[in-house]
Amino acid sequence: MWLSSYFGNTVADEDFQQVLQAAASSHMDEVADSPAMARSEKIAAEKRFFHWEFEFPDVFFDRFGRPLKNPGFDAVVGNPPYVRQEQLSANKPYLKKTFETYSGVADLYVYFYEQSHRILRRDGRFGMITSNKFIRAAYGGALREYLAKNAHFTELIDFGDLPVFPEVSAYPCIVLTVKAARDGRRTRYLRVPSLEFDSLVQLVEKEAADLLADALEGKSWRLMSASEHQVLKKMELISVPLKAWLEGIEIRRGVLTGFNKAFFIDEATRARLIAEDPKSTELIKPLVIGEDIKRYEIEFKGRYLIWTYIGVPIEDYPAIYAHLKQHQSRLEKRWDKGEHWWELRHCDYYEDFARPKIIFGRFMDGPLFGFDGGERYFTNDAMYIAAVPDGYPVTVLNSRLGWHWLKHKCTDLRGKYIQVFIQDLEVFPIRRIFFTTPKDERARLVEEGKQLYQGFLKAKTPTPFLDLVKRCLPKDDEGNFIQEEEKSDVVHDLLAYLAKQMIELNKRKQKEIKGFLKWIEREWKVDIEDLALKTYLKEYHKHDFDEMIRIAKRNKKLINLDPESRKFQERLEQEGNASVGKLHPLKEKIQLTDNLINQIVYKLYGLTEGEIGIVEGRV
Repeated sequence: MWLSSYFGNTVADEDFQQVLQAAASSHMDEVADSPAMARSEKIAAEKRFFHWEFEFPDVFFDRFGRPLKNPGFDAVVGNPPYVRQEQLSANKPYLKKTFETYSGVADLYVYFYEQSHRILRRDGRFGMITSNKFIRAAYGGALREYLAKNAHFTELIDFGDLPVFPEVSAYPCIVLTVKAARDGRRTRYLRVPSLEFDSLVQLVEKEAADLLADALEGKSWRLMSASEHQVLKKMELISVPLKAWLEGIEIRRGVLTGFNKAFFIDEATRARLIAEDPKSTELIKPLVIGEDIKRYEIEFKGRYLIWTYIGVPIEDYPAIYAHLKQHQSRLEKRWDKGEHWWELRHCDYYEDFARPKIIFGRFMDGPLFGFDGGERYFTNDAMYIAAVPDGYPVTVLNSRLGWHWLKHKCTDLRGKYIQVFIQDLEVFPIRRIFFTTPKDERARLVEEGKQLYQGFLKAKTPTPFLDLVKRCLPKDDEGNFIQEEEKSDVVHDLLAYLAKQMIELNKRKQKEIKGFLKWIEREWKVDIEDLALKTYLKEYHKHDFDEMIRIAKRNKKLINLDPESRKFQERLEQEGNASVGKLHPLKEKIQLTDNLINQIVYKLYGLTEGEIGIVEGRV
């Protein structure tokens, strides 16, 4: 009766007290026909209520009905059903009231963990195969804290995104615990590299690492070897969270339109709207989406946003109004519209899109943080932005060390991708900078660094530049930074300068690529988007000349030229070689600069050669 009250049964206090008294005096027959009891029994049958102590009394009580000194099962094993949180709506009031591990977006398996440990005896064993999402996802925070407090992990075997169950994307892991305090006992952890093994037991014995004593404490876990853990801990000790570095500037999601088809337009539509009414330019903003973001680079592809903010005088923009009116019925149905059907939803941070900013998407297979230094790009709702004064944090986020941290913090996905949420990035450790160097000296050292960088690009030897960085970050005999002597603000400025170089080099690279592809369109009299193998064509600089000829032959009917002719092939080879000749030095400078940034970031965080080897996978 008590439990049914969470599932729609209204039970008055007097009804409940009456049933309690009847049960205590063994006169349940007196209340068996009451409406409240009838409703309770019906709900219990529908929901299949199950009470462990009643069903297995000898596990929890002695023969006199007294609780055992160490009640519970010796072992709990299983593979919980895969039920997403959206299917639990009717049960959530009960789950919220009953489980410490409750989260409004937690899947069903989370509660299996807590229930299992509740019914285990002290020193009892637990083993289950479940999704691994709770290890890093925000909704798993309460479960991680609960397990850290109530159990000792003996083994944690994470299969990542391996297709253990080919028919579903399960992201499985195997968790083995003992319901006891850790007391110095080890926890073995393995991230299974592939499914090509004969014995999982032997693989764990050979490859698993021992976790540090504090690796599974609280809500944030560190599932890695002791040496990897030490690298991340070293980063965090001399850093501040990115949220603090931003000093009140929030990491924001892009624009949510409620109906992209109406508000997202292409180059042709933009041109038409401006031709109809030149004032339309005021409401048409360049737009980038996930595939446009590269490292230090925004590859703008001619997408635009119609920016009808709340309060926009739409009568002043007749072409925009006419375009949106085509979709009026659909726009009126949006729950997230503004005050009028033509308006976007309320957004109090539009000005952030006009500032220099980091732009990144949620899904990454490598560090993909772009930087908009003033192009005023808007983004869609699958993207995030963070307004920053300069490119310094972008260099750290895009570095190998930054990626090392993100891989261990963020949720794994199939295909070696990770999912980066705002809450993950907010705690990213940005190296603390002390802005204490006298202005003239700081400017002089930065200028010296710029000259050394130009020399580095020619000689390809980073030592002189890194020696300057080392002078700015002095250490004592034990390898600790001497804070009162360091000039970390100089290193900050040099990294911001190198971020600008990376952005500029990538812009020049994209300009040359677009120029060659535009030549192809004019020469072949075709739109590249209409061609077969267009992806390969767009990456012409990564392939040999034979690949270009293959693409041309595949599209022979569209281009109205003879790809077999000597004239065609010689002209294509001449232009292609000329373009690749311009791209080669740019790509080399980008690679050199990227490597230099990595080396500077290692020094900025004080990593030893051995720790660098861990980050780069050599150790």
